Amino acid sequence: MVQELFGGDFLSATIRLAAPLLLAALGGILSERAGVLNIGLEGMMLVGAFFGTAGALWSGNLWIGVWIGMMAGAILAVALGFLSVTLYADQITTGIVLNIFALGLTSFLLRITFGIGGAQKTQTPPFEVVSIPYLSDLPFIGVVLFSHNLLVYLAFLLVGLLTYLLYHTPLGLSIRATGEFAKAADMTGIPVAGIRYACVIASGSWVAGTP
Repeated sequence: MVQELFGGDFLSATIRLAAPLLLAALGGILSERAGVLNIGLEGMMLVGAFFGTAGALWSGNLWIGVWIGMMAGAILAVALGFLSVTLYADQITTGIVLNIFALGLTSFLLRITFGIGGAQKTQTPPFEVVSIPYLSDLPFIGVVLFSHNLLVYLAFLLVGLLTYLLYHTPLGLSIRATGEFAKAADMTGIPVAGIRYACVIASGSWVAGTP
């Protein structure tokens, strides 16, 4: 039992399943840093999962499905941005409403598109595993860390990229200023609304494009 629990295959699956949650967390950080608390992350993951799976099934291409899922998440993020940034609606209430809307929408579309047993008809082939040369051949570590699909690698790569963006670039400084003191940022010429929209849409799109 202990050997199975801490075996290479189990730990590899743990990392693979952690990638969607990591992307959602990074999306929430980006949006929050810009001053918009994105409570609607779960709803964006739901619409991304449905439209991404449907797009992959209809097109026969997994990457087209990812793109369609990202667009669906971006559309829901635009709605969040409009309500929170333009109309100044309560961000927590808005996020909860979008989550409920996404749950109802995807459940309804699943039934009318794939039938009552739709979950059994939405099986798509997995993404191809890309083994990193030489590193994937290492004992134990190679299986755990270096034998995943591209989306898993991208999720962990985004941790470093987002950190660098927020703390080592002028754009990152503008994003943090927008979230921490919007009035001061606006007085210096930073387009507060534009940055908030961009961050919310970016977070929604990559959250919805989870592997």
